[in-house]
Order: sequence, then C-alpha cells, then structure tokens
Amino acid sequence: RLRGEGRNSSELYRSLGTLYQVQGRFDDAEPLFRKAAEGYEASTGEHPETAKTYSRYGQMRFAQGDLKDAERLLSKAMAMFEKKAPWHPEAAGTLHHLGVLHAAQGRLADADAEFRKALSLREKSLGSKHPDVGATASQLGRLCQQQMKLDMAEPFLKLALEIDEAVLGAEHPATAASLTALAELRLTQAKPEDAQKLMLRVLS
Repeated sequence: RLRGEGRNSSELYRSLGTLYQVQGRFDDAEPLFRKAAEGYEASTGEHPETAKTYSRYGQMRFAQGDLKDAERLLSKAMAMFEKKAPWHPEAAGTLHHLGVLHAAQGRLADADAEFRKALSLREKSLGSKHPDVGATASQLGRLCQQQMKLDMAEPFLKLALEIDEAVLGAEHPATAASLTALAELRLTQAKPEDAQKLMLRVLS
C-alpha cells in the first residue's frame, strides 16, 4: 500500500503500474492503473492527467487482449481530452491506440479516421519528424494497403521510413519494419524488383 492521498499517490500508482507493464507483469499492473485512474478522477476530475491515466490503463488492457475493456478506457480518456486538452500529445497517442484497436476489430473506417486525426495532432504537437509521427503514418499506410488503396498507402509508408531512418537509424527495428512494410506494398503493386531491393536492405 502506498502512503499519501490524492494526486501524489495516484502518480505513484501510475508509475509503478507502468513499470510492471513494461516488465510484462500485467496482473500486478492492473490494480495499480485502476487505483491511479480512480484517484486522479476523484481529486482532479476530468484533468488531462486523469485522461492520460485512463489511456495508459486502456493500452495495458489491449496488451492483455481485453479489447472491450480497452475500448471503454481509451474512449473515456479521449472524451476527457476532447473536453479539456484536445491538443495534448497524449490525446494523439490515445487516438492512435484506438485506431489500432478498431483495426484489430475490423472497424477499418473508424481506424482510418482515428489514425488520420492522430497523425495531424502528432505533427502539430511533436513536430513532423518525431518517431511517433512515423509510427502513426506506418499504421495508416498499412491500413490503406489492407483496403487495397495502394496509391494512398505509399506516401504514408514512405514517410514512416524516412522518419525512422533519419531519427532512429538504419539499424533500428522500427526502420526494418518500415522497410518490410514498403517491400510488401511493392509486391502488392507487382513491383518485385523494388521489393527485393528493400528486403535486401533489411538483411544487410
């Protein structure tokens, strides 16, 4: 049990929950996120920190495979952000994760809209070359490819690769994933030679 009340103890609960989540200790993290979210809401109402905590809690529930509860928590977080801090960087992250969740559920139109809004928010709040911008661009490109909107997919996948190479470096796993995604697009476009060149870059 942590000492203290209100916002300070909620921050500690959230930090410890995040640590356990990174360690894969989801069963230990879950009650801490719940206490943090309830504590923030009780002490600060619909404050961005409350929304941030519900968002982190929802992301963990998604990682656990509970899509229904993850959607409830992420949607609650997003509603708070839209009321109090629509341009908050965590609002864009929440939208991104809602997009991932809805894509997994086959709700492609919802996912498309969420990824597009998240991309715009991330570019405005973080800058156009931030890795999080690349992550959302990659998800949007893959979603477009899944719907066979190949011409729309290409600029998003290229943007993701450009950011990853420039910011994270050629050896980073995210860069390899972006190269692979673009190679898969080239195969779908019936451009096997271009796909091969990209895959050889992954292997080199």
